[in-house]
Amino acid sequence: MVQEQPQVDVAGPDEVSPLLVPDLEGLETAVEHTGEAIFEQTVDEPDTNEARWFKENQLHHSHLGWRKPGVKILCFAIGLVTITESLVISPTIVMSVKKICEVSSQDGVCDMPQAQKEFSTIQSTQLLLSGIIGTLLAGKLGELSDRVGRKPILQYIGFVRMLSIASVLYTILPRTPFSRTGMVLANSVMSTSGGLLVLISTGNSYIADCTEPASRTLAISYLMSTIYGTMGTGPLIGSAVVKLSNNNNYAPFFVALAVLVGYTLFVTLGLTESRHAQALTDSQTKFRDRRRSFESILSNNSASTVNNRSRYHFVMFLDLLSPLKKLWLPPSVHGSYVARRSVLTLVAMDASFMVSTAAMVGPLVLYSSYKYNWGSVTLGYFISLVGIGRTIVLLVLSPLLLVWLKKRHTRLDNSIDSIDLISMRIAMVAVVLSIGVAAWGDQRGYSMILFAFFQDLSAIFSPTVQATVVKYCSKSSLGEVFGAIALVRSATMLIFPPIFFQIYGHTVKKQPKIFMILPFCSAIFSVALSYMLDVVTDCEILRRPSQISLRPASAGSDAVSVKPGDRRASTSQTLRVPTSRNGESAPSTRMSGSVGN
Repeated sequence: MVQEQPQVDVAGPDEVSPLLVPDLEGLETAVEHTGEAIFEQTVDEPDTNEARWFKENQLHHSHLGWRKPGVKILCFAIGLVTITESLVISPTIVMSVKKICEVSSQDGVCDMPQAQKEFSTIQSTQLLLSGIIGTLLAGKLGELSDRVGRKPILQYIGFVRMLSIASVLYTILPRTPFSRTGMVLANSVMSTSGGLLVLISTGNSYIADCTEPASRTLAISYLMSTIYGTMGTGPLIGSAVVKLSNNNNYAPFFVALAVLVGYTLFVTLGLTESRHAQALTDSQTKFRDRRRSFESILSNNSASTVNNRSRYHFVMFLDLLSPLKKLWLPPSVHGSYVARRSVLTLVAMDASFMVSTAAMVGPLVLYSSYKYNWGSVTLGYFISLVGIGRTIVLLVLSPLLLVWLKKRHTRLDNSIDSIDLISMRIAMVAVVLSIGVAAWGDQRGYSMILFAFFQDLSAIFSPTVQATVVKYCSKSSLGEVFGAIALVRSATMLIFPPIFFQIYGHTVKKQPKIFMILPFCSAIFSVALSYMLDVVTDCEILRRPSQISLRPASAGSDAVSVKPGDRRASTSQTLRVPTSRNGESAPSTRMSGSVGN
């Protein structure tokens, strides 16, 4: 027997229609609006706590001045830690290849294709190991930030990065014997902090704690522009340090270590925790309840001790992946799966974006150094061009684009809107063009400059996706949501970069561009996925079951649940006009087609 699905009001991405006008029926209409206001206050109880905690935090931190939790102080701290990674990128590649040449050269002449093949093998192995560690830790570190706060996670990241840079420096020193295993392990140390993805997710959680929902997309754009900017200026600073130190490629490592010491001191003494104390307590209570349910497995008398321990360790392993449950949203109170489908589609688009951008950067840098004979300084300039260009896009072009789109389309707080869709499509089309230009190639490297230009235009994609996913999820567990996104990204980086390195290593002598085919197809796939997303203007369709608490405890089973079809026509029309958080009515439009499960 097929269950009838409720009709869903869905807006097309390019449609703008006038507001629905509710019929006025005197006192009856006033009663309807009063009931609607009570309904809004009652069903949004979980998010009301977050709103109250947000206001309390704002009041409690109002006297802190520059130390008050906000985007500026976070971006400064994140900038310090990300610049250290980009400082040592170029010297690490050049000195690692040089180290390999020392043991693989014949008659004192380095066989560069063979050295690059060996380095590709080391990189693919390291990325595989780092991906496994990062994937297992990414989600749990996001959940841990909900329980202990964002600040301890940022401190931990700084400590791990100091250890990582020191380890890499040791493996490339002249006195250190070449060791493939040593290089793999040294370059994998950073993955114990979750890598850059956990840093981004922790920063996003910090922003969600201290900014209004309407400002989060722009705030995340500022964070990403800081990351891209510092990662772009880092190689420039590294190249300058190399030149000022008489071409000493080890000098940037010592500068990076000094900056990380300053970062750790700043986070410890200057950065203020953004998460409310009660929110930390609630998350800790939920964690302890879940842990007690796991420990009850050990005390199960109906099975042997060995079986109990095996089940316990298996469940604990699966718990590392538990943040992924936050992306598998339950159906709404009306049985609609629009929210779940939208979130999963957005995550799939984000993974495809990672494949066509970050995952192919490593082999692309090796390809550039091989085809155009780029050294440490030139590679630094190229990486800086990509990073600084993305910063300019996020700080200048992105706000202008958003202002222009907001004048022509309506922004929605609870669903993806036309602004989000257009922004993501522009970004992904730019990625498609960038890979096409790189594959086309030329003899002097100008195609790589065009590649960097088009990649820069795609910078708006990540902030838009992250801010859009949050629209569908509960505000009480944003750390786990961002942790789940980081986990998916880590899994993507676990699988694809090693594949690209292996492809490049086996084809570098004959067809070095072959590895670009998969990223190109992935970018096209992401564009196609965007056409599976629907704009939902009726917020009733997306209400989660946890938001419905209208029935009092004494009502028993006689209480009747509210369904759209049970309302009178005037009530249905009135409630179909969702009210945004700034008090304005949002437009409602319809698109032909059905949305079901």
